[in-house]
Amino acid sequence: MNVEVEWVNLDMIGYILMGAGAVIFIVGIVLLARRRRSESVTHTAVDPTVNERVTRQSTSSTDDAAGL
Repeated sequence: MNVEVEWVNLDMIGYILMGAGAVIFIVGIVLLARRRRSESVTHTAVDPTVNERVTRQSTSSTDDAAGL
């Protein structure tokens, strides 16, 4: 079925909608990748009582759904 409207270019509207869909898809992928980032920190110190090196490692993750 073909619809002809003189004052609207339906091809251009289709291209605009496809471009907007692609942009929203890319933004969604970027936001999903940012939320799953985790950070690992390692602290090394010397325990003065036994004169040994002590290593502590902590990992924090930013995988929350607050941005939705």
